[in-house]
Amino acid sequence: VGEGGEGKVYSNNDGSVTKVFFDRTANMDAVKGMYERLQSIGVRTPKILETGKTKDGSPALRMEQIGDGDHLQFQLIAGELSRADMVALRQQYYAFGDAIMNSGIRIDWQLKNMRFEDGKLYILDPSFLKQEPMSPLTLNRYGQAIGPRP
Repeated sequence: VGEGGEGKVYSNNDGSVTKVFFDRTANMDAVKGMYERLQSIGVRTPKILETGKTKDGSPALRMEQIGDGDHLQFQLIAGELSRADMVALRQQYYAFGDAIMNSGIRIDWQLKNMRFEDGKLYILDPSFLKQEPMSPLTLNRYGQAIGPRP
């Protein structure tokens, strides 16, 4: 499905994907905890279905597949979202950003890590979670593509 700085994502052809991490020391419990922390503050992420290792020992996690592999940045460039979608996206984008900033955490906040699907914004791959505030500049940097705060 795709590849990023942390690893490769494969479709399981059953509504789930598996992310295999390049870093063989990656802690899957910590990754799962990161997704759970975001969910606890109201940020929508894919559900983690299973964690473990591949046959060669690489850390991996299986999670719910959201969309077809195209990320939000591509959806915006391709003009895939309707006016109604854009209104809902704006509301959720700023609400998620505010929740993250108010929680004193920082994630990899980029449009390529997000997807808008069935009227819902998802953070697909937060990549890291640090116990430090996320700057409003980060939120506003990508906000130009989303539109003004509602």
